[in-house]
Amino acid sequence: MELAFGAAGAAFRDEVRTFLDEKLTPELRATGRRMGSMEAGDGSGRLIGDESFARKIAEAAA
Repeated sequence: MELAFGAAGAAFRDEVRTFLDEKLTPELRATGRRMGSMEAGDGSGRLIGDESFARKIAEAAA
């Protein structure tokens, strides 16, 4: 199984990283570090709020 990004995925990743480097203030970075993980904590790897986000996407697509 190939898990590496293709050229388009790598370019997008780099674009997002550049954007975050330019826009995130030191205060926002510190807050993110204090908040820690957004994982559900049940070992599933799900993020907190995944269900409501997925539901909103499904409703928007309908």
